[in-house]
Amino acid sequence: MRLITCESNILEAAEDMRYLLERFYDRQVALSIVCKKYKINKLQQKLLFNGVYDDKNAYINRSKLTNEKNLIDANLNLDLYNVASIINSGLLSEILLFADDGYLRNINNIYNKNNINLIEYALEVCFVTIFYLKIKSVKVFLDPKINKNDVFSKIINTKMKKMNINGNIKYSKIENASFPTNQIVVSSNSNVIQIAKYTFDLPHFIFKKSMEIKSYSLK
Repeated sequence: MRLITCESNILEAAEDMRYLLERFYDRQVALSIVCKKYKINKLQQKLLFNGVYDDKNAYINRSKLTNEKNLIDANLNLDLYNVASIINSGLLSEILLFADDGYLRNINNIYNKNNINLIEYALEVCFVTIFYLKIKSVKVFLDPKINKNDVFSKIINTKMKKMNINGNIKYSKIENASFPTNQIVVSSNSNVIQIAKYTFDLPHFIFKKSMEIKSYSLK
């Protein structure tokens, strides 16, 4: 993965936003202040909102990351829409975001739920990697409010059965879940990371060795 340094005005805005977050400004308020000062467009706003963290929270999030060796025979909780969205962006050669807290995210956070071929390809990459990692089991979280859950469920169950992956689907927002301390959560969603003890960044693991994947850095 190739890191791309953002333009100087974005880096300055990011530095100012970190300064405000360190002083306990609300994230949206801090973003609004720097956007007015630096005349930031909508795409750049998403970069800052998803990528900038104060040192304390960046450290806390980063400290939860575990490596692939700890996934052998582990129980995973998969935030499917979050993970598939990032994988999908990478497969489409969109520039990703390597955030201050060490997680790989996409910028638009848009998952094309209407293109079944893209969905299936992203899920294929996701579950092939999970199979490769030799996990014990995976619980796949699907937000019950998302349309086409029936289509996703069928694809997911087919993939897991084909690859002999022990798993099940839970129709629930993962943000509302509680996880046993020995289980690992697969997500780059900051709200999910907050409630997890251990996390794994699956998209970063997939793309980190590919020089075709580009990712913005805000430092």
